[in-house]
Parts: sequence; structure tokens; C-alpha cells
Amino acid sequence: MRVYIVTKGRYSDYHIVGVYGNYNTADKVADFINGQVEKYELDKRTEDVFCYNVELNFNGEVEHKYTDFDYVAETEIWEEDKTILASSNKSYEHAIKKARDEFYKYKAEKENIT
Repeated sequence: MRVYIVTKGRYSDYHIVGVYGNYNTADKVADFINGQVEKYELDKRTEDVFCYNVELNFNGEVEHKYTDFDYVAETEIWEEDKTILASSNKSYEHAIKKARDEFYKYKAEKENIT
């Protein structure tokens, strides 16, 4: 079975708006929000699907990079370890950008800049 996922945004702003079983419905929603439609086969797995994971320190430097199958972490900030964890199924660069974006947001909130 094929599903149509309506997405919007780029990089760390990229997000899913909705999942539809009908292309025409997905296309109308995408047009309305100026998004895009992505097609996926449901319950289909390819062997080369994996996740890029990174851990950054609070200076924004990469401490660890590794790949993992099936494990996609939410972007997390560990204050006690002064570490930021992020994942991406696109690239290490994308995961690093997500980690830094989340850290800058966290830092702004801590300093009451938001």
C-alpha cells in the first residue's frame, strides 16, 4: 500500500503535516500550505535505511558520530553531561545542524532572549 506524506520546511524546520492514502487529497493539502508530497510504500523496508547520530558538546563541536539501524533519537540536550544528541536519516551534516539549532534555542531560552 502506498501512502502520501505532506511535508513542509527545510532542515531543522522540516516536518510532517499529514499522511494520506489518496494522492489527490495530499496534493490539495500541499498546495494549500505551500508544502510538498512524498510517496512511500507502507511496510516496506530497505536494508540501507539507517540513521546518522551525532553528539555535540556545548561549544558546538562534534564529540561522536555513529550510524544505527532503526534508532532515531529526538534531539536531546543533556545538561549534566553538557551534550546535545541529534539524529537524521539524511546525513551527519543535517544531524549536526539539528543539534546546533536546538542548542541555540535552548541557550536563548536560558538567557531569556526568546
